Amino acid sequence: MRGSVRLGAMLSLSAMTTPEPNRPLAVVAMADALYAHPQLKERLRAVRRAARAVLTLDEEGYDVVLVPSAMAALDRQLLRAEEANTKLPLPALDAALAAAQAEVNASFQRELMTLFRKESTNKRVASVQTQALVSTQDPALADPSLPLGPVVSAWRARELTKANRLTISEVAPGAWRRHVAALKPVDLLNTPILSALVAEGAVVITGAGLSMTVDAKGEWAGLDGVVSAERTAALIAEHLAAECLIMLSGREHLFLREGRPDQEILEHVSTATLRRHVEDGHLIESALPLDTPAHTQAPSRLGVCSR
Repeated sequence: MRGSVRLGAMLSLSAMTTPEPNRPLAVVAMADALYAHPQLKERLRAVRRAARAVLTLDEEGYDVVLVPSAMAALDRQLLRAEEANTKLPLPALDAALAAAQAEVNASFQRELMTLFRKESTNKRVASVQTQALVSTQDPALADPSLPLGPVVSAWRARELTKANRLTISEVAPGAWRRHVAALKPVDLLNTPILSALVAEGAVVITGAGLSMTVDAKGEWAGLDGVVSAERTAALIAEHLAAECLIMLSGREHLFLREGRPDQEILEHVSTATLRRHVEDGHLIESALPLDTPAHTQAPSRLGVCSR
């Protein structure tokens, strides 16, 4: 009987949220450094911190789309696959990435559902696997530079290259590692789904997205490359007309003139000012969690946060 009462309470909490009209949208990108700790306990702590930030945004009147990176989880997926290589074939990159993103999204979804339940908030949390449209002409495909997966021996590198046509490069004497392309998304294929969920009042969790293109047969196919959560978040913010784009970067601070005696902490800045600092040489582009010049329609408010 007690179990029935408890189940009824849970079901009532899961009822569809009544949408609140005219709520501004915040898109939150979560950098890989915040979910990369080797210990599960520490990763879950990072998830809880981020979930509390999302709860705060909701309480302040924002709809929220959360875009956590899954690159560290992808590394772990490929490590598991390598350990099991005598029993199972190596998974395709998009399959491994889908599993990694599902792992990350599920962690955030559970934590957010728990927080909203404790707050007696009738709020839905939805998880969506994003597909990012990329170009077969992306220059990164000609020079894969993003290291991924475990370090292997020279013998294993030759075997993987021959059997799977992977790009594997020596990263240290006798140590080899797979490299993939860091692709720029051209568009997102499921923006209407994200928009519909936000319109229904749900907090939406998605990811950087699976790299998709159309092959010579006119069929959807994956490429040996990945896109970043920050780039995807910028596209989501643009397509859904977000009021603010928040980058949880993992950096302690973002500095103007970093490393110089006159360096200055940069806390609140518009995208136009951010671009001007880059053009003037006061802010190195590699320090940014967003490829700012590529996203000319980014929201007018951009926050770069460490926690």
